Formats: sequence, structure tokens, C-alpha cells
Amino acid sequence: MGEFPNTLSGLMKWALLTVDTRCNGVRLSVNPDKIGSVAFTRKRKLPGFFEPQFFGVQLSLSGLVKYLGVILDSQLTW
Repeated sequence: MGEFPNTLSGLMKWALLTVDTRCNGVRLSVNPDKIGSVAFTRKRKLPGFFEPQFFGVQLSLSGLVKYLGVILDSQLTW
């Protein structure tokens, strides 16, 4: 996350808003309950990081996410 977690949060918010707008433009629906977000870092706390919203649902950080059958945890220990 570097030294600027607030900047990263802003970029994530912008990217998710872009996806939201384009999906609404072509009438594509996305289930935000199936979306996971993980911060790949060794830090325990992320001061200045705010959780983004996607399709009106607050995306919270989790410790791990499953992608194509592979479970990735926040410290990439697999």
C-alpha cells in the first residue's frame, strides 16, 4: 500500500465507479456480494484507508480471497 493509502483508496473508488457506470450503461448486473478485496501487505493496520463502495455495497477488506480455485491470503503465503 505504500505510504499513501488514501491515494490508493481514491484510485480504487474511481475504478469501481467507472465499472459501475459502464455496467449500468449496457444493463449488465454485478453481484457485489461475490466480490472480495484483500490488501496484500505486511502491515496489520492501514491508517487512512477507507473501504470503497461498489453498486451501493460497502466492500470490506478480508484476510483471504479465492480466485480460480487458488486461495490468496493477505501476506501471500498461499
